[in-house]
Amino acid sequence: MITCQEKTGGWPMSRLLPMVLAGLIILAGLPVWLIGFFGARDNTNRLMHDQLELFGRTINERLASQLGPVQIQIDYLAGAVRAGRLSPRDEPAFGAAIFGALAATPQLGGITLLRPDLSLLRYDRATGTVARGQSAEAAGTLIDIARDGGGRAMWSPPVWSPRDGQAVITYHADLYDDDGFAGVLIAALTVDHLSEMLTDLLGPMRLTPFILVGRERVLSHPRFVSAPPGRQADGAALPTLDGIDDPVLATMWSEPHSLNRDLGLRGISAHWFYGPEETYVAAYVTLNAYGPQPWIAGAYWESAESRRERFTVMAIGFGGGALIVVALIVGLKVGRRLGRPIKALAAVARAVEALDFAAVRALPRGPIAEVNEAAQAFERMGGALAWVETYLPRALVRRLIAAGTTAPASENRNVTVMFTDLEGYTRLSRDQSPEEVAEYLNEVIACVGPVIEETGGTIDKYIGDAIMAFWGAPAPQADHAAAAARAALAIAECLSRYNAARRAAGKPCCRMRIGIHSGDGLVGNVGFSGRMNYTVIGDVVNFAQRLERHGKTLADTREEVVILISGATRAALSDDFAVAAHTPPATEPVFRLLPATVKELSPEM
Repeated sequence: MITCQEKTGGWPMSRLLPMVLAGLIILAGLPVWLIGFFGARDNTNRLMHDQLELFGRTINERLASQLGPVQIQIDYLAGAVRAGRLSPRDEPAFGAAIFGALAATPQLGGITLLRPDLSLLRYDRATGTVARGQSAEAAGTLIDIARDGGGRAMWSPPVWSPRDGQAVITYHADLYDDDGFAGVLIAALTVDHLSEMLTDLLGPMRLTPFILVGRERVLSHPRFVSAPPGRQADGAALPTLDGIDDPVLATMWSEPHSLNRDLGLRGISAHWFYGPEETYVAAYVTLNAYGPQPWIAGAYWESAESRRERFTVMAIGFGGGALIVVALIVGLKVGRRLGRPIKALAAVARAVEALDFAAVRALPRGPIAEVNEAAQAFERMGGALAWVETYLPRALVRRLIAAGTTAPASENRNVTVMFTDLEGYTRLSRDQSPEEVAEYLNEVIACVGPVIEETGGTIDKYIGDAIMAFWGAPAPQADHAAAAARAALAIAECLSRYNAARRAAGKPCCRMRIGIHSGDGLVGNVGFSGRMNYTVIGDVVNFAQRLERHGKTLADTREEVVILISGATRAALSDDFAVAAHTPPATEPVFRLLPATVKELSPEM
């Protein structure tokens, strides 16, 4: 058996092909997937960023359009008083100026002049009348602050107005003329104007607008337009998030998840939060110009409004990743399927190299026609080689394969040669049919051939009912004489059992003669280029054959197999083999190899 194989190097096809396909899929698909995913995500984020920034600017501009003119008109009137162009003490002229300011600011319900003596004049825009009255004692604090403030103008915190039934936002300015402190000019803006403005602006967008003072008080909400909160005490605080019957807004600050960093927002803030039954997004701007507490103006909406965009991004991300994984799996499977027939061909080639032709069985087929043709050719070659194997010595073929393209050169080698022959075969073949003769001869050879090969021998040729074999070539064998002797004893045992069975069945059989001789002979190829025979030639062969023929002189023995060995062979055997001296056929001594121990036969030696 060949024990050394040349390293061919390289990668197995069953691994290389799947890896190449997987690599190509990754190189082709991964960049497209990454570009598509990150591009879609960036486009979606940029679109949301632009929409929210526009949303924030719009809210700022609309609030400025509502509150800015109020502040401008009041500041103008206070400046005119301070410059002496207008005096609160001149009621007709001052009233005309006030109604002119109201005409320019329709969002104002009226303007009130609070005098230092706590009397007041209320100029109503809707009716165009002036109402006189006395303010509450709490207004004295405002007068005291205004008297000491030196002409300040500012927005006051929104409060509840019992008369209006809603919250009001006030902007007041201290009035000073040439005679000193003249009072406080107060502009009141009801919340319904802001609520209507935000509803008209954002309602069609299916958004719910709001304005909060701080994070807990509600200044403006669409519900204030249709169902304002119940009447509260004068000057009471604004309703809380829980007090306007909006469960979504009530949860706006519970576990918020900011979107500012993800979207890169600057002029507006946004976060998403968990509502009662849905996830919502809130976007808002923080305004610090309308009182001591910041206003938070914005809107919220169901996150399902942007779900399509987010779903598209997720679909590109997960779907693209899944497609690449599926493509990798398919590529690996296809690669393995393509490589499996090639791998099987390589395995069969190694089996053929080891002369294991039984391994050349039905090979797997694949989708490549050329590979299938090669597999079919290998199957036919395996069948042909299986037949060739029966005609060639396996040990010799293995040595030839190991030698490569160079045939082993002829050389002198010390070998042991065996000849076998069947005694009475001519008579048996004459009395039996050809089929019976062939069956008998094959059964006898089945006893002889395997034993010779198992002990390292090489069957040289069949000569009718005779067999020539040798040990010690082509592979060197130090104990070739002992191996031949063991083979002869094993043949004798096998043939004895076989003949006993045939005689018991009433069938004829033959005895066997075996001649064994050890010596130098020329080992190598004999023949011509078209037909070569690896054999042994020389006196070692001739003497072994004469020993076998000399076995005819022992016709009186009852043994089924007579084994004669030469003195040279006997000298190469250990004392473990039992032998008996015999009259030589020539000058060299001859011994019988017996199936018994040396101790039993020592007197005869």
